[in-house]
Amino acid sequence: MRIAIIVIIGLHCSLAVARAQAEDSTQIPGLEDAIQGVESPEEADALAGALEESGLSAGRVTRTPTGKTRFEFIQLLTRRVNTGRGYDRSDTTRTTYAGSPVRALLHAHLSIGQHVAMRFGAEKDAGEQLSIRLRDKHTFVDFVTATLDVSNVGILESLILGDFVAHWGWGLLLGRPSFGIASRPLRPRSMGTRPYRGFNEASFYRGAAVLLGAGRPWAASLFASRRNVDATRDTTSHDDAPVTAYRLATGSGLHRTETEMARRGQLYIDIVGGYVNLGTRSIEGGVAAYALRYGGSVLQGIRPDQAFSFSGQTQWGTALYLSMKARRIEAHTELALVDGRQAGLVVGAVLPVHSLSSIWVYLRRLSQSGSSLLGSVPRSGGGPLGNESGITIGIRHRLPRGIRFRASHDVHWSGWLRFGVLTPTYGHHSSIAIETRLGSNHIRLQASVKERSVATTTTDSFGPPVLTTVQSRSYRYSILAEIPIRRFSRMNLRYASTIANSGPTGSSEGHLLAVDIHSRIGEWLDVVGRFALFDSDTGDARVYAYEPGLSYGSTIPSFSGNGERWMLVIRLSPDHRIDIRLKYSRTRWPGRDSAGSGLDETPGDRISTIGGEMRVRFR
Repeated sequence: MRIAIIVIIGLHCSLAVARAQAEDSTQIPGLEDAIQGVESPEEADALAGALEESGLSAGRVTRTPTGKTRFEFIQLLTRRVNTGRGYDRSDTTRTTYAGSPVRALLHAHLSIGQHVAMRFGAEKDAGEQLSIRLRDKHTFVDFVTATLDVSNVGILESLILGDFVAHWGWGLLLGRPSFGIASRPLRPRSMGTRPYRGFNEASFYRGAAVLLGAGRPWAASLFASRRNVDATRDTTSHDDAPVTAYRLATGSGLHRTETEMARRGQLYIDIVGGYVNLGTRSIEGGVAAYALRYGGSVLQGIRPDQAFSFSGQTQWGTALYLSMKARRIEAHTELALVDGRQAGLVVGAVLPVHSLSSIWVYLRRLSQSGSSLLGSVPRSGGGPLGNESGITIGIRHRLPRGIRFRASHDVHWSGWLRFGVLTPTYGHHSSIAIETRLGSNHIRLQASVKERSVATTTTDSFGPPVLTTVQSRSYRYSILAEIPIRRFSRMNLRYASTIANSGPTGSSEGHLLAVDIHSRIGEWLDVVGRFALFDSDTGDARVYAYEPGLSYGSTIPSFSGNGERWMLVIRLSPDHRIDIRLKYSRTRWPGRDSAGSGLDETPGDRISTIGGEMRVRFR
């Protein structure tokens, strides 16, 4: 069932957590809740493309099987209509953004026959300068990526020069960003070594990679990378001599203010690694390894929960992987060691009950220290890879009359809280999804309950405030109905609700009602419109709902407060080679004096954005 891929999320979500942290780069926090805003197969398919384009997926660059040349060009421009106070440079007493509020993106891809593909991309985020001065040099834009890929030449499956990604086995050693646990079977995402296609500035390698074994029952890959990462210099005195070390900055890729620009590319990281796989269709196994070295000593985090985070200059790791398939039975496991210590163990299995049903199990044991800096596996929370054990059990079943049913239950526990409290924590997450058809109408229902430990402060009359933990519980429900209006139009009705109980802060609720109209006018015009009303008491009760958008930017916005949202997407296809998309959205909170927060806060009760994209293809 295509809905099973609802975990796929575009990087440029309109969530406050949409940018991964360098220390949190293995999993984007908050998206486990956000994925519940994706319900229909069409939404899942759209987000699959957004994930691929955003660099979270590592699919192979498309090649023309006929041997012809193929070229694709994308230009994207977006901006907020009413800009925040970060763009008001008349006030010299506070921090401001250095650049314009326009986000600009360029992507070009050239495929020559079946063996050669080239890709170039450039991006400037909102608030960044078009030209950035760095160490007495100017860069054209904030981020540039390029790749040359030669493939399928004899035993050579792929030779990549430039930017690439590597995902092997479950991802304990070499992984890609993941999005938590959801009610779908968890399987290894062993995509191997692939050209990089995205614009996330924190999740790729830069150098050279070779993959051998085309058409063979084995595969071998070797890669080498050097790239700069954002960091803050920390100079202290030791024995009357200055010592310079670094603290890793966030991996957001944003360089808008003087502070953010000062951290840009301050530290380089060298990585060499590879893997070897052997196997057949029914059984496969392999070994992987890497070694990395920073250009300077990295300091440990200063928060209590960072007591086991990485420090030093070097790290090495190795892992063993085994996968077995027999008819409909699957079993996959991976064991990883980092710096000679066990970093984690992951086991997963899918077992058929009968022809219409199957159950799946997923177990993980991630150590509190020694985890891979390059790894990522599905788990319950954000933060660095590690500090979690858990088990997930799920079931899929097809009932009569086209009814499909999915459910899962996850239990997890950690040695200490990730956010500042040295206390063991635990939680669980149960979810259920039902899909059915009533005549020509599709109905989809989702429900979940999630409980976890959160930090809180307690006080008494005999001492200072003390950090401790309480259990927070939230319930989420949603229903989506797809109703055909006429041959080329349909209406989607969506209702979503959240009930959050955050311990001493009490309960809060959030509700969303949205109406979408999808219409095709003629052969070259598509229009999608949305009107939504939302009302949530607190941020804990915010509601998520998928929203169509532009390439490299499909969104799952969060709805918090009391207000309304309008959205319109127009797609023009005057020729099979040209695709133009325009999007306008407006969110309004009646009665507010300002909207947004921080440097993005703007006077008034609304935030509006506008964007356009042009895609041109030649074959």
